[in-house]
Amino acid sequence: MQASGYEKAIEINGGVGLNKFSKYSFGIEMINGYRFNDYFSIGFGAGFRYTNALYYHSYQYSNHQSSTYDSYDGKYLIPLHVRAKANLSPAKVSPFLMLDGGYTFDVGQNPNKNTEGLFFEPAFGVDIKLDDKTTMCFGVGVNFQNAHYKYYSIGGYSGSYDLEETGLASTLNIRIGFKF
Repeated sequence: MQASGYEKAIEINGGVGLNKFSKYSFGIEMINGYRFNDYFSIGFGAGFRYTNALYYHSYQYSNHQSSTYDSYDGKYLIPLHVRAKANLSPAKVSPFLMLDGGYTFDVGQNPNKNTEGLFFEPAFGVDIKLDDKTTMCFGVGVNFQNAHYKYYSIGGYSGSYDLEETGLASTLNIRIGFKF
C-alpha cells in the first residue's frame, strides 16, 4: 500500500534514437508531486538532458554522382514537464503506466535551437517498494521531442536550395530512479 501525500523522485535516463533526428541522449530529473491514492499520482518535473541531434543534412549532385552528409551536434536541454502516473496494483511490486508532457529549453551555446519545443513521453515500468518511504522504479518509454534541421541541396541542373524540415525526434528511453 502506498501512502497518499507529497512525494519526490530522482531519476536518471538514457536513450537511443529511433529516427534520423537523434542518435542518443541521457539525463537526470527531479519530480515533485502528489499521490492521491494507491493508484494515481501527478507531479511536476525538471531536469537536465544531453542529446546528440541532427542539425544539418546536405545532398550534393554533380556529374552523375551524388553524396549526402549528416551533421549531429550535442545539445544541452532543460525539460520542464507534468507527469501523470497510474500504478496498476498496490502491491510491493507494482507495474505502472506513465505520461510526461512539457517543454524543453535548449541552453547550449549553439544558436541553432533545433531541439527546443514541446515533448511527450508515454512509458511503462515497475515500482519496487524497498521500505516504508523508499521505492525504486524502472521504466521504458518513447520520448517524442519537437525537432528540426536544415536541409541543403546543391545540384547540377536544379540549382541549390536551403530548406528546414520539422518532425519529432523519437528516442527509446530507459529510466531508473528512487522515490522517497
